[in-house]
Amino acid sequence: MRYFSLYFFLVTTSLNILAQSAKIDSLQKLTESLRGTERIDGINSLAFEIGSYDYSKSNAIAKEALDLSKELKYDKGVAEAMINMAVSQLNVGRDSISIPLLKRSLVLCEKANLNHLKGFGLAYLGLNYQNINKLDSSEQYYLEAYTLLKDSIQPYYLSFLYLNLANLNGLKNKPIIQLEYLLKCWRIRENLTDKKYLVYVGERIAALYNERGDYLLALSYLDRVQKSIGKDTIDNEEISFIYKQRGLVYVNQGKSAEALDLFYKSKMFFERNNSVLDLTNSYLDVGIALADISNYELSLKNYYTGLSLAEKNGFEYERTQFLFRIGWVYWQIDQIQQSLDFATKALVFSRNNHYQVLEGYVLNLLGLLSDRQDNYDEAYNFFTKALAIREEKGDLSRVASTLENIGDLFERKGEFLKSEQFTLQSLSIAEKINNPESMAYAYQSLGQLYTKMGRFKLALNHLIKAENILQKIKSPKILLDVYENRRDLAIALSNFKEATTFALLHENLKNSIYSQNLSDRILALQYDFQIDQKAKEIKILNQQQDLLHAQYRLQRAVLIVTIIILIIVSFIGYLIYNNFRKVKKFNREISEQKEEIQAQTEELTESNQVISHQNEKLKTIHDEVIAQNEVLIQSQEEISSQRDLVSEQNQKLEEARMIIEQQNEEIKLRNETLEEEVESRTKELVEYNQQLEQFAFISSHNLRAPVARILGLGQLMDLAGKTPDDETLIHKSLILTTRELDRVVRDLNTILEIKKNNTSVVTTIDLEEELNLILLNLEKEIAETKAQIQIDFSGVKTIQSIRPYIDSILINLISNAIKYRHPQRSPIIQLKTEKVGDFILLTVKDNGLGIDLSLHKEKIFTLYSRFHTHVDGKGLGLYLVKTQIVAMGGRIEVESEVNNGLTFYIYLKI
Repeated sequence: MRYFSLYFFLVTTSLNILAQSAKIDSLQKLTESLRGTERIDGINSLAFEIGSYDYSKSNAIAKEALDLSKELKYDKGVAEAMINMAVSQLNVGRDSISIPLLKRSLVLCEKANLNHLKGFGLAYLGLNYQNINKLDSSEQYYLEAYTLLKDSIQPYYLSFLYLNLANLNGLKNKPIIQLEYLLKCWRIRENLTDKKYLVYVGERIAALYNERGDYLLALSYLDRVQKSIGKDTIDNEEISFIYKQRGLVYVNQGKSAEALDLFYKSKMFFERNNSVLDLTNSYLDVGIALADISNYELSLKNYYTGLSLAEKNGFEYERTQFLFRIGWVYWQIDQIQQSLDFATKALVFSRNNHYQVLEGYVLNLLGLLSDRQDNYDEAYNFFTKALAIREEKGDLSRVASTLENIGDLFERKGEFLKSEQFTLQSLSIAEKINNPESMAYAYQSLGQLYTKMGRFKLALNHLIKAENILQKIKSPKILLDVYENRRDLAIALSNFKEATTFALLHENLKNSIYSQNLSDRILALQYDFQIDQKAKEIKILNQQQDLLHAQYRLQRAVLIVTIIILIIVSFIGYLIYNNFRKVKKFNREISEQKEEIQAQTEELTESNQVISHQNEKLKTIHDEVIAQNEVLIQSQEEISSQRDLVSEQNQKLEEARMIIEQQNEEIKLRNETLEEEVESRTKELVEYNQQLEQFAFISSHNLRAPVARILGLGQLMDLAGKTPDDETLIHKSLILTTRELDRVVRDLNTILEIKKNNTSVVTTIDLEEELNLILLNLEKEIAETKAQIQIDFSGVKTIQSIRPYIDSILINLISNAIKYRHPQRSPIIQLKTEKVGDFILLTVKDNGLGIDLSLHKEKIFTLYSRFHTHVDGKGLGLYLVKTQIVAMGGRIEVESEVNNGLTFYIYLKI
């Protein structure tokens, strides 16, 4: 019965496989209903259509068309198949594979005089070069394509070329020409039967209007294309692009939560379909939306993930964008050093790759960073460079923004007339391009400026204009500044009732913004959780699919085994039948011989009876002997069994003794090392407690002084009999003391951020490359002091560490060596690496003033300790250096002689 069940299972499985094979055969016959070149054209058309959503399958089908075309020597089929394969590779970001395929297809098109197909291939080749930022080559290929396609009978080919030309002019910052090509493409694709091609041009038109601030017009185009395709599912590429662009519009409208919802939906599609370039840009879009709702942690998470994808796939433009965006977020959260590091790298990549628009963004950020550090001249230099680029590119919205930044800079310097000049220029441009947000910002800045200048009526007028604009658009951050300025203006006019009103409005709006941001951040976290859940579901589905494939392979193997078994069974049956015939003949011969033997047996029977009687007697004697032997054997077996049992027990006792000895040795060794571990842990806890006590003492000491001064000045404000000059002096003193308190708090925040180590991402660092970026920051100081930097990284060239910490350590030590140089000689700074045991030793040596270690050795790495007072400093640098090194599990040592320089030995764990 068991064998019958197994046989039934094998037969059933075989029938299922045969049914599945019949289905595959029917599909193959349907495909093979076409013959020759017509069949190849059909397969190429299928590859082209599938290429819009399944790049891998499209590539496989195009490969089939390529093989058939080569077999039939059909040049058109070969060229078209190569173009389809190249498009599949282009869509997953593999330009290095796509470009050679397209060039080979163009040679065949030229040979076969296929001008329209050649024009289509040239358009894709231009797109490849556009992706790798070779814009001049890209434009040349587009122009060649236009010559061949302008009279084409294939309207899609021409519309595709117009779309690419529009994107190229967008990169060159020529929005008017860009819009002209987009509208030409739109008019062609409106008349195509397949409306999915209308999606991409509509999405680009919406993007252009979004950049210009025409949000309603942008949304109207998105509504039209979404209605034209009649689909609303994230499993569709067209709707994913619509979601993405609608999300970008929502970001500019302040609808960050709605934008996040759409971004996540489109990102899920790109992840599932391995569309690497689109997925990379999705991480950028999501990061921008998260930063807009102040969820900087998740924003950085998306930026870092996108940066990793861009670096892995060689997307240089996207890589530069991520570097800038990460720097921008760090500026928002007041992490100045980290922001400066990423902005500096973004500037290098922008200049090396001639990304001028991005260079303008980065220069503007560097200006804001310098302004935040009160380096006004440096900030003005960065702003003017950014302004020159933006004016050259005709980016009026960004020009207005930079002019506004320059105006704010001069206001903080106290140069009110210059501030007014630049802010009025910004307002004029904002009104010209009808950008309400820029207009509101300019009016607010002018109101604040005029209040400080004492032109109160003019200040009130501008603040009211800003408030009126902000009632129409959603920009709570600017409105917050307006309320604050209205409060300050009311105080200046001694209108304390109105001042109280606007102070309350300011606080209520601030609380509302905080609550909304918190709600948006929670929503973002929920979406992030949902994405993780979806990813897990997809992984389970993939595992199920793999299981089905494995079952199919098993079924196919069982079928083959069944067929083999049937063949073997048939062969064995034949052998059995043939053997049965021979056995039957042999049995007949045996029967005859048996009869003869029977007769002889009867004759011997009588003789056997006599012998049998004698045998019975012998048997009785034999049985008695056997019984006695069995008794002896049994006794021997019992003795042997007892001997084996004793031996086995002895062996177990020996094993137990060895185990006890081993455990005693381990206990003894553990007792010997336990005291050392306790002493080491105690030493670590004492050192950490001393650090906490020192930090608490210094924090309270440095906070107490400015707080005490603020309290004293507050009491002076309450005293009667003050003159206006007294109030002005008290007011200025309050501002100066508050700035000092802010500086102390920012220093403490920097130290706590290092101890928290929230952003510690361990990466591979090329020390020479990283040092060159740092020296670019110190280029001015090095040139002024004629400093020499001598490098020997032959011992260790790369390390695995935390990049912001390594950058901070190097820049602090090098800048200190320049700052505390000997007045009679130029600085010489030597950097060297070598491997020492389990550590990498980085030596930094200078020939500066040095420090008397006999007096100051215990204070050299403490907070706010300074040993030279002839130059400005905060006494924070060396404390940060040691804190960062210890946070990475290392240590630092120092040697010095007065007037003979300093040598730092930095041990970094491998």
